[in-house]
Amino acid sequence: MMDGAPYPMWILWVIGGLPVVWVLITNPTDGMLIDNDRLVLSPWRNPMILARKDIDHVRLRGKSTATEVTLVMASGNIVEVNPRDLPEGRKLHEAFARFGLRVAEV
Repeated sequence: MMDGAPYPMWILWVIGGLPVVWVLITNPTDGMLIDNDRLVLSPWRNPMILARKDIDHVRLRGKSTATEVTLVMASGNIVEVNPRDLPEGRKLHEAFARFGLRVAEV
């Protein structure tokens, strides 16, 4: 006989682990989520949600891992992106190209 937790306790462990599994399965592009309608920066801390249609183009400065990214909005406003929110260079270019965002390298 076991004097520990009742047998359904494993159900609580599974339910508690589901959010972690969901994050691992969805595998967001580092600190940036992008789809056809929106771009979300810092989704896990202080999310900044930008409508995809409001972004005119993306300005990239620098090469390799030191790339600085600025979003130029259709209104003319500029949004500086925290470098910790960005994937490495090739993934970044692929993500922007896949969703039709123009990229200007400076």
